[in-house]
Formats: sequence, C-alpha cells, structure tokens
Amino acid sequence: MSDPKPEAPTFLLSAVAAEPGPDAPGSDPAVAGDALFAKGDFAGALAAYLRALQAQPNDLGANLGAARLELFCNELDAAMEHAHATLAIDPSNAGAAHVVEEITRSLAASHNDRVENLNGHVDVPFLQTDPLPQVAVTVNGHRARLLLDAGAPGLDLSENFAATAGVTATAVGKGVFAGGRSAQIRMGGKIDALAIGTITAHDVPAGVSPVGPNVDGVLGMNFLDHFLATIDYVHRRLVLRPKSASEAFGRTAADTGERILPPHRAFV
Repeated sequence: MSDPKPEAPTFLLSAVAAEPGPDAPGSDPAVAGDALFAKGDFAGALAAYLRALQAQPNDLGANLGAARLELFCNELDAAMEHAHATLAIDPSNAGAAHVVEEITRSLAASHNDRVENLNGHVDVPFLQTDPLPQVAVTVNGHRARLLLDAGAPGLDLSENFAATAGVTATAVGKGVFAGGRSAQIRMGGKIDALAIGTITAHDVPAGVSPVGPNVDGVLGMNFLDHFLATIDYVHRRLVLRPKSASEAFGRTAADTGERILPPHRAFV
C-alpha cells in the first residue's frame, strides 16, 4: 500500500507574509521597518513601526508606515488612527491623505454595493496561481481576468479595461509603482454589475490604476469582505460562502486540523 499523501492546509484569505523578528541590536526600529518593507516582509515591517511608536509616538515615518500596512491588512481603525497622527505632524502629507481616502472609500463600499445569488457556497477556479491567483469575472458584461489579492484594499481596473467596461473614475494624484514608475491613480468609479461564478454584485466601487501585465484588474478586500472567503491553493480555487457559515467553517477546520489565519499572518 502506498503512503498517504500529506494533507496541505487551506487558508482563509491567505497571503504571503513573514513572521516579525527582533530588530538588530542598536538599530532604529523605524529605519528597520523601512528596510523590512523594502524586502517585502510586511508583517515584520509593521511590528518594527509599532515598536518605534512605543518609543516615539510622534515619529512621522513610523506613523505613516504603520498606517499603510494596517490598511493593507484591512485593520481600518488602526490605519485611520496612524494616518491622522501623521497628518497632525504633517498636514500636507499625501501618503496619509491617501490612506484616509482609501478607508473612507472602503467603508462606503461596505454599505453601497449589493450581492445576489449566494446560496451555499460558490467555487471559482483559479486561471493560474503564480505569482498571485487569477480568476475570471464579468464586469458590466465584459469578461475580465483579475488578480486575487487579499492584501489589496479595493477593486482596481486597468486603464484600458475600465474604458472597455464603461467604468469612469476621478483622478486623485500620482502613485509610484514597481520599478519606480509613476502613474495616475483614479478613484470613485462604480461597476454596475460584477459577476463571479453564480454571484452578481451591483454598484461595486472601483478604482483605475496600473495593475500589471496580462490582467484586467485586481480583486481586493472590499469585495472579498462580503463573504467568508477561502483562498484554496491546494485545490486551485476561491470558495465564497455566506458569512453566516463562519461558525460551521471553524468547526470543520478544527476537526480536520486546518489553520484559519488572517491575510497578513498566513503562509502559502
């Protein structure tokens, strides 16, 4: 008889992150946070920024760094607190203003968009998994390929696809993206109908920004937060359940030895 295959864990809203480690002896925690952020160790960077703020609550860089990372982790109350602390030190800080605007948009999204046809659970197969999962959706009747990113706060479309789907948004300034490239960011758009699997969502807030090659947009937490969402790398699928299924999901996970982790603490 062959050996059984080891069971791989399924994570709830999982995303790559590293566990925080201590700062090097004698180092400045805020500077250490910047270095960890640059290396992609977002959990470690957030921990370093918070340590810096324990020592110096008015550290502008640590407040701004913490606000940005808490926004990525969907910790909106903490992000808003650190963004306002940044603006109290530097009222013209564009980064902190952007965090406040994103949080405001996120909170508005949770009240404005409507989701239909979620009965039981819906399996949405991945089109590919590397470097991030991609799923097929329909935006205002147009087929789209979206990156699934639990670290992204909102739903953003590429410039070309937004034009194709008839989604318009307002310019709010320039952002700096991978490789140091700057580009216009637009927010305040609305998708009339977004279909994923058998689910249809209406009046979905959307932004327009560079999203990378070969995809039409990024699907982030504003949309996923409507559901008990499982990013299942083992079976290459996104599973969407009603939030009312959370208790039963937790019991099943405990019975099968699975781990349920928030996005910024999960490993894949």
